[in-house]
Amino acid sequence: MRCLHALLLINMVAAFGFAQPRIDLTEGTLSVDGSFAFNYELEVFENIQQKFALKTDIGGGYFIADRLAIGIGIPGEWTFAPSSTGALGLKIFSTYFFDITRIVFPYVGGSLTSVYSMNA
Repeated sequence: MRCLHALLLINMVAAFGFAQPRIDLTEGTLSVDGSFAFNYELEVFENIQQKFALKTDIGGGYFIADRLAIGIGIPGEWTFAPSSTGALGLKIFSTYFFDITRIVFPYVGGSLTSVYSMNA
């Protein structure tokens, strides 16, 4: 039996990180990013359990002011083992970049994500 339900997940993140590529941080700049990853986990406690998942994320942002961007993204995760489940979301985010005139620079951001889960 397939159980479908909607889950609202509020994810407020206020942690420092580092941006990898150097981008233009001025007002009016449009940016697009994404990721694609395979995840394999092996747990060995009383029983051996394996988990295989595919994670994706695509999004875009617009700099409304110098070093301040807002945007929208679509994260997804599909687990194939031990059971087939999936989740697809809609993410609204904001990021402020601290421009220190170097290739790698710190940033801080927050996001709000609504997730739709699909269980088999």
